[in-house]
Amino acid sequence: MTPFPQVVEPTVTAGAARALMTAQRIHHLPVVAAGGFLGVATATVLAGVPASQPVGELALTPAVEVPMSMPLDRVLDELAARRLDVAVAFKDERVAGIFTLVDACRRFAVFLRQVYPGGPHGDSAA
Repeated sequence: MTPFPQVVEPTVTAGAARALMTAQRIHHLPVVAAGGFLGVATATVLAGVPASQPVGELALTPAVEVPMSMPLDRVLDELAARRLDVAVAFKDERVAGIFTLVDACRRFAVFLRQVYPGGPHGDSAA
């Protein structure tokens, strides 16, 4: 999970969002307005969009909105149920973290190494 990620307002341009994502080496940029969370700007969303276009006008990637206190297994259940790949965690109505399927894969790999400390057996990838 990325704690306390960078967020942008919907008036930020696609060009500025791309530059920020490149400079910060991030792949998900929550878009937040005074009225609340709008979605996530990603490289895919920003690809081919004119640099001057505000991110609030784009078809942002939807995300599961969860409280920061939600247990990880429930976050994963929500992601799977909604077929989404990013969850945005909130604390006191502010973005407190981002959890992606890449984060889930990393955690699962650690879990597998703990359960099978000797490494994989046989030639199966599963």
